[in-house]
Amino acid sequence: MAVPRKERAYEKHAWTLLFGLGIVGLIFGVRYMILGEPVDVRAGENLTGMPWDEIVTRNPGVAGYMSALYRDIGISIFAFSTLVLTISCISYRRGERWAWYVMWVGPFFLLGITVIEMSLAGRFWVLYAFLLILSLLGLLLPYRKFFPRK
Repeated sequence: MAVPRKERAYEKHAWTLLFGLGIVGLIFGVRYMILGEPVDVRAGENLTGMPWDEIVTRNPGVAGYMSALYRDIGISIFAFSTLVLTISCISYRRGERWAWYVMWVGPFFLLGITVIEMSLAGRFWVLYAFLLILSLLGLLLPYRKFFPRK
């Protein structure tokens, strides 16, 4: 009879990294939903050539449209983060393989945001790169939990 594999601490608790990322996503999502304005105004200035306050003053229609887009982004981030929280603390924590595959959406999402922030010379690209590294750690540390050696 095979002896069950003993989980290491980093495998057992790696789900908390992904859960923490979900909490950060909820905070960003709520901020976007409530304020409806960019978090990183410098990236917007680099893209449009005008500061956010000037866009609001000179062209309120465009500012209103952009604000609606930011609110939509906030709703999407909030919904995505809710799924990350739920999957990480239930199925991922249990070691269900499908959850490991699904959670790879997070690093791809963060990679895309990091690249966009860098291309706009935004100041939050370092934060997104750090979150990307955390998400990769949360997925790679418990690899043997999801794919044990036979």
